[in-house]
Parts: sequence; structure tokens; C-alpha cells
Amino acid sequence: MPRPPERGGAVSEQMLNLYKRGLRLIALGFGKPGDPRPQHRAFVEIDKKLCWSLIGIVTISVFDSEIDLDPPDYMQHDSAMCADWRQMQQWKQRLEAALEARRKP
Repeated sequence: MPRPPERGGAVSEQMLNLYKRGLRLIALGFGKPGDPRPQHRAFVEIDKKLCWSLIGIVTISVFDSEIDLDPPDYMQHDSAMCADWRQMQQWKQRLEAALEARRKP
């Protein structure tokens, strides 16, 4: 059985490429739940590969529209889900920083 990835690790090239592809699909309108188009299915596959397989968090998506905010009130602040929320916020910051670094000459 494969080991889960280490939380807090470095952003890999594969992660960054998946993140960029996911952002592009969201920008094109394919990131909304329930969308029957094949492009949405591609987005879901990207999200699962990045978040579940590479980052190792299955409860929260790095593409969640509210991930930059504090965890929702329904989450108990000492819960595992809240810890996942905070971890995913850190992953998004790392991914955004890696994108920004790539844009600089």
C-alpha cells in the first residue's frame, strides 16, 4: 500500500502543473459541482490527483472558493477537518508562491 505524502512538503513540478490546469478549468467555468461536461470531469480528476494523492488531504480542496478564509463556523477548531483546512491553506500559499516564482524572469 502506498504511503501518504508528507504534509508540509515542497511543491513538485507535477503539483504545480496540476494546479495550473485546475485554475485554468475554473477560469473557463468548469469547476462548478454537478457540471455534466467532460471538462468538469477532467477538473475533478485533477483535483483528486493533486489534493488526495499528492498533498494527502481528502476533506478539503485547494480549489475551494473559500479556502483563503477562516474555517467555517460549523468546524470545531480542534477537529481534524479544521486542521486539514489550515494545511490546505498552506498548500495553496505554496502553490501560489511557486506560480509567482515561475512568472518572474
